[in-house]
Amino acid sequence: MNIHNKKRVAFLIFSLKAGGAERNIINLYKYLPKNKYDVDIITIKNINDYSDEYSFLKLPIIHLLESSKKISFLQAPIAVLNIFLRFFRLIIKTHYNVLIGGAEYAPFYLVIFFAKLLHKKSILIVGNNIIAENSSRPLLLNILNTILFYMCFKFADVIIFVSQGLANNIGNCFHISKDKIKTIYNGLDIKSIQELSDASPDTSRVKDYRIVSMGRMASKKGFDHLIQSMTEIKKILPNIHLTLIGKGEEEKNLINLIIENKLQDTIKMIGFVKNNPYKLLKSAHAFVFSSHYEGFGNVLIEAMACGLPVISTDCPYGPREILDSKKSIYPKKSLSKPFYAPYGVLCPTFSQSTKASERLFAQVIVDILINNTKRKHYQLKSLKRSQEFTIQKMAHEYDQVISEILKKENE
Repeated sequence: MNIHNKKRVAFLIFSLKAGGAERNIINLYKYLPKNKYDVDIITIKNINDYSDEYSFLKLPIIHLLESSKKISFLQAPIAVLNIFLRFFRLIIKTHYNVLIGGAEYAPFYLVIFFAKLLHKKSILIVGNNIIAENSSRPLLLNILNTILFYMCFKFADVIIFVSQGLANNIGNCFHISKDKIKTIYNGLDIKSIQELSDASPDTSRVKDYRIVSMGRMASKKGFDHLIQSMTEIKKILPNIHLTLIGKGEEEKNLINLIIENKLQDTIKMIGFVKNNPYKLLKSAHAFVFSSHYEGFGNVLIEAMACGLPVISTDCPYGPREILDSKKSIYPKKSLSKPFYAPYGVLCPTFSQSTKASERLFAQVIVDILINNTKRKHYQLKSLKRSQEFTIQKMAHEYDQVISEILKKENE
């Protein structure tokens, strides 16, 4: 394609704070065809947790707000005005053909508003279970977001969901036209993850049982229940060790819970690992995932690429599609007992009979750790399944979607 015929694409996201959606956008910048698109990443706030990891890419990041600090109530009106004006001027100056909202809330609202105002094509990427997430917000904010989501979905050209369960649930709730909906699974650089995982693996405590979990320290991740499960596991396996990788607003509460349960020597919280968390994953015996709800669950694929057997709650949505592979089949009733799926183990969520669910979760972890045959079986299955979630496959599918809506632009 001639350089003058290249299309301008802008991804808008709140920030590049550590998270699955943020990593996906960086990966899309890296792998979308350079001969077809000029891609910019626009962030509302100047936060970039991936600056070291992706320093070689020289990412074209544009910040609508230069500050990374929290905006006070009094500063909010001026900040909102600045965001609108800067985004408006940027679209006019750069002549973007496609605006892509890379995460929920503010990026969605801005993308749809300016796409309609300036006659641009728009794509929204729904990467979170927004119905579950929005329900935890104050009532008036919940209602406002629901109305705005409805309008965004009505006016967007394409809505990409990162799992089929998410597409079905949100599509039905918001009455989204089926011809607007696309499901594209998140992809990861599997080869790079595997190379990094082999770099100086942690060989300490080789005689101990080691499990690991990774994600933002937020209430929806269910780390508090995982900690409670550890009290049960420790009764059977005194030499068990859990490493929690990530940071977030629940860190202090989780530390207090660890202390309350006298698990300081058993559970280690190491924060966000910037450059290479994969060697820590590789040194573990299993990966555990305790979320109440998700959009997809990138960390499951990362763990599987490192050859770890995966034990996950059967939360809506994502884990079942990754571990069971029958993406259109979600049972009408929640799991009441563990399901040993083709590619990992699914457990009841912690919303049902919490203590019983914690004990079941603990029992499955113990089973996988002490049963070498099962563990090795799922190690091989993890490696095989992870190959189906590559960046190249994801980028190809996004390229198809962008190309399709650009064709309509010319019709």
